[in-house]
Amino acid sequence: MAALSRGLFGMPSGTHLDGGDDPRGVRTRNRQTNRHLSVVRRCGVNTFTATVEAISSDEFFSCITVRAADMPLKLLKTQTPNWLSVGDEVECRVQEAAIAICRGAKEGNVSIENRLRGELQHYRKGTVLSEVSVQTPCGALNSLITTDAFERMELCEGCEVTLLLKAVDIKLTPMADTSSYEKCKEKLYPIHNG
Repeated sequence: MAALSRGLFGMPSGTHLDGGDDPRGVRTRNRQTNRHLSVVRRCGVNTFTATVEAISSDEFFSCITVRAADMPLKLLKTQTPNWLSVGDEVECRVQEAAIAICRGAKEGNVSIENRLRGELQHYRKGTVLSEVSVQTPCGALNSLITTDAFERMELCEGCEVTLLLKAVDIKLTPMADTSSYEKCKEKLYPIHNG
């Protein structure tokens, strides 16, 4: 017996959800589901440069404070990268889906300390998800939010928003020294004499 390819919910492709045979129904739903999931998987990464100002660690975590465009941001890591030291210029990366938005200036008791105020420049609304581009002191940053949230907040071009970035969602990479592969390699893989 030939092996059946599996579709949505592990059922053989072409099997209708009510148990009948529907060659187009499930395949169509599979394609639609995969197309929507691929949008989420392709979600972009925002990048901006910053300078490391402080590193504090305990036995479990490291809190790294960076300054990007005169804005202090805190990052939380399970350990400090070996290549990182105070004064280093780094590239910060944060996924679009990891940035929350609130309309106006967000003040008060919120556990997310990293707040970037900016102006909504443009947006793309979908049925389920909307992509919002905001001009901040760190440059243009994109956020992926639900369309329901977009409509509930009545977001529009030109409105003032605050982006909230969780400390655990910001990733660091060293700024590559493009003048020399050897200098870049030394930064990433320091030789330990001992």
